Amino acid sequence: MADKVTVRTRAAGDSAENGVFWESAGEGDYTVADITKADRGTEITLHLREGEDDFLNDWRVRSIISKYSDHIALPVEIEKQEEVDGETVISWEKINKAQALWTRNKSEIKDDEYHEFYKHIAHDYSDPLTWSHNRVKGSRSTPACCISRPRRRGICGTAIINMA
Repeated sequence: MADKVTVRTRAAGDSAENGVFWESAGEGDYTVADITKADRGTEITLHLREGEDDFLNDWRVRSIISKYSDHIALPVEIEKQEEVDGETVISWEKINKAQALWTRNKSEIKDDEYHEFYKHIAHDYSDPLTWSHNRVKGSRSTPACCISRPRRRGICGTAIINMA
C-alpha cells in the first residue's frame, strides 16, 4: 500500500523540542531523529505506492480506521481541508469511538461490533459463538467481556477475556 511511512510524534507534557521523527520504507532499516513539534500527539503519513489511489478515498480510510480502531482508548483523527472565503482551513475530525468496547454500556453495542472486535483480536474469520459482557461490582467496578470461539481449539474450548 505504501512505499514509505513517516511518523512525527510528541508526548503530552513534553516540550515542543522533544518531538520524534521516524521514517521507514519497510526494507529493514529506518531513520529516527529529534524534531520540534508544536502540537502533542502522533501524525502518521503513508506515502502511497502508485496505483493505490483507493486509499485516498475518504470513505475507505474512515471505514478501515473505524473497523480496526473503534475499540482503542485513544482518539484517531483525520485531517479535513475546507475552503472558507477563498482560504483553505485545516481542522481535525475524530473518526473512531476512542473507547474500549468492554468499557462501553452493553446496550449501546451492536452484535456486529462484538463480531468485528472478536475477529480483530482473535485473528479469526468466523463470528464468535457467544459473548458475555458484564460489569463486576465490588469495592471497584470492573468491566469485563468474555467471548467464546466458534469452534473447539486444543484440549478445551478457548475463551478470550478482556478486562479494563
